[in-house]
Amino acid sequence: MKRILVKSARAITRRRALHGGAAAVFGTFAAATVGKSASAVAVASCTAPFGGGRCPNCSGSRCYSGGGFSCNPVTGYCPTGTACWSKGGRTCCDCLCIYSGATAIYCYCYG
Repeated sequence: MKRILVKSARAITRRRALHGGAAAVFGTFAAATVGKSASAVAVASCTAPFGGGRCPNCSGSRCYSGGGFSCNPVTGYCPTGTACWSKGGRTCCDCLCIYSGATAIYCYCYG
């Protein structure tokens, strides 16, 4: 039983290491595709509540409604307690977008 647990723990650790390496490689290729260095993309990145991505409708760091989405700034999830904060020389803002009155997503805009 002990050998099975040790073997499983090693397998999980290897998968995590491979996943992290794959994410780094993907990030580098994605940055190269848009013509930026990987470090520039990392500095400019923002995060949304609950792991959400970039909002569908952004004008700089502000979100807006359109295309079936109703978007508004959301407070209480960023370091300042407001909807917006600064990171890497950019302004990041958290938003809540609701698609067609049903599906809600947390997202961010930056500028």
